[in-house]
Amino acid sequence: MNCKRILGTASATLIATVILMLASDGLAQTTFKTLYKFKGGKDGSGPGAGLIFDQAGNLYGTTMGGGAHHQGTVFKLTPNADGRWTENVLYSFCPVKGCDDGSSPSTGLIFDHAGNPYGPAAGGAEGWGVVYELTPNPDGSWTESVLTAPTSVRSIGLLMWLQKQKRAESLRL
Repeated sequence: MNCKRILGTASATLIATVILMLASDGLAQTTFKTLYKFKGGKDGSGPGAGLIFDQAGNLYGTTMGGGAHHQGTVFKLTPNADGRWTENVLYSFCPVKGCDDGSSPSTGLIFDHAGNPYGPAAGGAEGWGVVYELTPNPDGSWTESVLTAPTSVRSIGLLMWLQKQKRAESLRL
């Protein structure tokens, strides 16, 4: 029997789809399990981007809206022993006027070599978007750092490169 696991989003819900393919008769069985349903408030809303696993089995992703400042989030889902998942917002975008830290991330994340999530977001000081990284603090909170904020259309190439790297990294998982 061949088993394939697909993770995706549907509306405001993260769904795990498990497809069991039986080679002998060609029949396939598909099951769905809701991992987490976003409430649209501080937990985030609009999880439209891809998801990634860390080595401990936690899922990371982004939402385009919601969060403490209504400009999107980076979140982590942790599996519990009872089969449920617990959501933790690692970062809410746009805590200061102008959203220099970025806003409404519409793409997924990748991990750097230290295991820190990073990715692109809209907004930024010049309005061309940002590339950000999150790093954990000893107290369990996370700090967002803007790695680069393009200042021209030519600089957008960096964001496009990051998108390409994200896709390549996702294929390796």
